[in-house]
Amino acid sequence: MNNSKLLAGLLAAAIACGADCAMGASPAVVTLEEIFAVAEQESARLRPSLTAIDEADSQIKVAQAERLPDIEAHVSLSYIGDGFTTKRNFSDYEVAPIPHFGNGAGVSVSQPLYTGGAITAGIDLARLQGDAARQSARLTRENLRMELTAWYLDLYKYSNLRRVVESNTAQARKVLEQMHSRFEQGTALRNDITRYELLVSNLELQLTKIDNTLDILNRNLVITAGLPEGTVVVPDSTILSRSLPADGEAWWQNEAAANWPKAASASAARPRQSPARSASPRWPYRPHGPSTAQSWLRCLPSTATSATGMSASA
Repeated sequence: MNNSKLLAGLLAAAIACGADCAMGASPAVVTLEEIFAVAEQESARLRPSLTAIDEADSQIKVAQAERLPDIEAHVSLSYIGDGFTTKRNFSDYEVAPIPHFGNGAGVSVSQPLYTGGAITAGIDLARLQGDAARQSARLTRENLRMELTAWYLDLYKYSNLRRVVESNTAQARKVLEQMHSRFEQGTALRNDITRYELLVSNLELQLTKIDNTLDILNRNLVITAGLPEGTVVVPDSTILSRSLPADGEAWWQNEAAANWPKAASASAARPRQSPARSASPRWPYRPHGPSTAQSWLRCLPSTATSATGMSASA
């Protein structure tokens, strides 16, 4: 009886596991926003950056705690036995009664009054480290999302390409059947049949390559985003009309300048040229024109021009 119950339990567990595996392996439409949400929680690449932010926040709290007073309390309990006195030869032994139990308690409070700005500097340093950790996490998140977006769009592109190749393959097979019929009627040559058979073979080979590419892209997307193993991602067909704005190139440039961390860092670190230096003329002056020598002579002083002319005439 017990063996039959155990066998029934194992069979039910196997059926449930098979159902779960089948559900995990079935294709499902997953939007890009859902992939971002899963990657925020499950991505192994982003987890160290989030941990660094938590550690930096803890360091800030520790640095701020240096301003608080330190309070120490201690309690002690002791036991002392009776004393005794004796001579050097251990004779004339006498016992001296002593109170046995002893106790003590104390409280100490220390408050830093002046540290030369060390505590404030430590707090500022901890805050800067926290800002650096947040910027690093933001950059890691943006790079991760860009990579996921690239794979998702490639998956969408190759899915559309697969449908096109499937349609072309079906049309080529229909034409091949027509060529066989025409060959039997004597209105087509054997070369025509061979040409369309080669075309069908090339399309089937291209379809196999597309399937392999889809498998690679899907695996990279699942592993990087932290999706369940065996998930087959089907791209959302409304992503272009729903996500991409129609404002043109200027909108993209403004968004990149405002939100991309590297662009913000580059603009902040770019040296500014003083207006006086930029307005000053450059020397030597090299004009653009048909006669370079005459232009140089115009730029020289009059005495130098006359001397040059004299030397030229001489």
